Formats: sequence, C-alpha cells, structure tokens
Amino acid sequence: MGLYRRFYAQRYELLCRRLVLERIYSSACFMLATNSRNTVISQPAEDLTFARFTAALRGHALTFLGSQP
Repeated sequence: MGLYRRFYAQRYELLCRRLVLERIYSSACFMLATNSRNTVISQPAEDLTFARFTAALRGHALTFLGSQP
C-alpha cells in the first residue's frame, strides 16, 4: 500500500472509531479492498469488523422488534 493510501486508510479508521466513541454512530465497519481483478478485502481494525457491525445491527433490530406492541 502506498504512503498516501496508508495515510488515508489510517484517517478513515480513526474517523470510524471516533464516530462510535463519541456516540454519533452506534457501530461502524472499516474494510479495505484492492482495486484489482482478484480483489482482496481486509479488516485491519479488530473493533471495526463486519461481524461486530452486523452483531450491533442485529441487536438494534431485536430491540426494536421487542418494543413493538
């Protein structure tokens, strides 16, 4: 990964983390993908994985459904 791409990736990771820590978002997912024929997807931040994001989304959906009459 080039220097500028690494810099922007770190900035976006920090942005996602701050949005969650400041409770602007309840969860976030940070993923990187290559721009090639054989795309490689990575999740460099353990606290911003797709699995955690979907678990939080599922929790919100269950809470919403449980609050319906």
